[in-house]
Amino acid sequence: MDGVQTEMLQRITRVETKVDNMDEKLDRAILANETATAALHSAESAHDRLDRIEDNQKWLWRTMRPLKKSFS
Repeated sequence: MDGVQTEMLQRITRVETKVDNMDEKLDRAILANETATAALHSAESAHDRLDRIEDNQKWLWRTMRPLKKSFS
């Protein structure tokens, strides 16, 4: 092989390495996105449960206030 062919082979090898690295980074980014989406859904679900608990506590306090006044 002459010098030009050797240089072209080296450059192609560098490009292939960069493409492989990009593929790995893309896979990690996709996994991170999936993890973030799952975490968001989990947080939304927890928020909904907390809202229901808060509503139940409001109902309880509204029910207990008149009873407290009647025993005072």
